[in-house]
Amino acid sequence: MKNFFCFLVLCLLLLACTYDPPKARMTIINHSAKPVWVNVSVDECDTFPVLNSIDMLAYIESNKSDSYILNGTKNKPIIPNKKQIITLFFIEDTVVRQYSMCEISKEKLFIKVVLTKDELERDKYRYIYQ
Repeated sequence: MKNFFCFLVLCLLLLACTYDPPKARMTIINHSAKPVWVNVSVDECDTFPVLNSIDMLAYIESNKSDSYILNGTKNKPIIPNKKQIITLFFIEDTVVRQYSMCEISKEKLFIKVVLTKDELERDKYRYIYQ
């Protein structure tokens, strides 16, 4: 009876353990001479999203990289929109320090890059900003 109880406890412990596969990630590498701020959008957007503050952007120094978690797993990333695109908005550090988010959006003081799922898969979910 004691062996059966130990076996039952062991089975329950094994069933309680869950496997959490590695998350899908996209890496952005900044090979430019200047630091940049980045907004990664998986929504189908044509314009720069209205942001309330700089906190909504990620900062990447020159010759550094940053990773962003996507939906899905490492082996099967999911882009949750019909067009299967990811839109990147890059803003140079000097622009962010001189203008408000509204001015940046209104005056289009950013660089917009649209990446399709095929491009992302080809480049192994890496984008190099130059």
